[in-house]
Amino acid sequence: MSYSYLLFKQIYRSKAVIVATTILFLGVVGLYIVNAIDGSDFRADMQSYLHHDQETLAFYQEELENPHISEENRLMFEEAIIEVEENISWGQHILEAIDQNDFSEALVYFNKMIDRNLDIHKETNGELFPEEAIDQFMMTRNVNNRLIELNAEPDTLHFEKFGATFTYRVMESLFPTLFMLIASLILSEAFFRSFRGGINIDVLLPKKFTSLLMKKLSFMAGVTVAFYFVILVFSFFLASIFNGTGSFHYPIVNNGSPIFETMPLWNVMMKTFILQVLAIFNLVLIVAFAAVLTKNKMATLMIAILITVGFPMTHEFISSLHPFLHLSPFTYFLGGDVATGFLAERFNNGRIDFISGVIVLVVFASIITFILCIHAYMVEKRQLITSKKVGQVGEINTNN
Repeated sequence: MSYSYLLFKQIYRSKAVIVATTILFLGVVGLYIVNAIDGSDFRADMQSYLHHDQETLAFYQEELENPHISEENRLMFEEAIIEVEENISWGQHILEAIDQNDFSEALVYFNKMIDRNLDIHKETNGELFPEEAIDQFMMTRNVNNRLIELNAEPDTLHFEKFGATFTYRVMESLFPTLFMLIASLILSEAFFRSFRGGINIDVLLPKKFTSLLMKKLSFMAGVTVAFYFVILVFSFFLASIFNGTGSFHYPIVNNGSPIFETMPLWNVMMKTFILQVLAIFNLVLIVAFAAVLTKNKMATLMIAILITVGFPMTHEFISSLHPFLHLSPFTYFLGGDVATGFLAERFNNGRIDFISGVIVLVVFASIITFILCIHAYMVEKRQLITSKKVGQVGEINTNN
């Protein structure tokens, strides 16, 4: 029986692992349900805009019937009615295009509505809308321009429901919080399966402890990454069954761009996944290191959770650390926020990017691996010395 197979049996037989895995899958299902309920529908949104314009038109027409209206106000309402009637015409075109799955045509008219709002804002010397609303208009228009090329339906930001975009939301929302929490529990359970009374049984096996440790680390990292990949595949198929696959070319806004440039979804997901895989490798090493230090499962679990979940969440509360966050490996556990430039913008640190994340995570993993190898070598050396002493005592007893 291979050592890897033995480790695998120890994992899947654990009740704690089964419960933790079930919780994670339920977390994905729960997230999808929330998105499906709270997320908006493009057609419903356009229908709402049309209804609002129709109510506005009725109000303006009612005001015009007022016999006491001034000439200035009459001219103003007449001009406004022309614009609202055009908006209503555009809204009707949008709904017709959506019903024919011609999202490109619908978005062209939607952009006309956005441009009209921006023009009116300029005519009022920038006093009509707050700056945040203007940024939202600009961002939506840029995203729409890319969606027009794809003939793709817009999804709701943060409440995505299509296969591709929902998978991305799972990567953003469940990692590192829920996934790293569950993974820490599973890894702690797996590592301490070989401990009996505070003693690591692997040390007593007739193989080099260093070799066994490297096999265990590689196996646990591989299993955890595979488990995470299965979660993502499950997320994709879950959303695709109910809402379609969506597009992996869906535009994602680059938060680091002042003009709201977009990136294809596949590019963001690839960078995010690479950073998250490296984060998983580091988690495995952190659990192993904590196990060596504490020789206690609960203490190891608490340390792993504190470091991998707690540290990334507390960065924003310590402003004095913001200029140095690009050097922290735990910054890059938030892979999605790194890939979209969100963290770089939020902490005003342009050095937080994908390349820096790969370098920092690899260096950090290398340091911990080196320390673990040194520890394993020292254990082997002690074992060898102990064996020699036992052998010498045996020879003396035999001679006597």
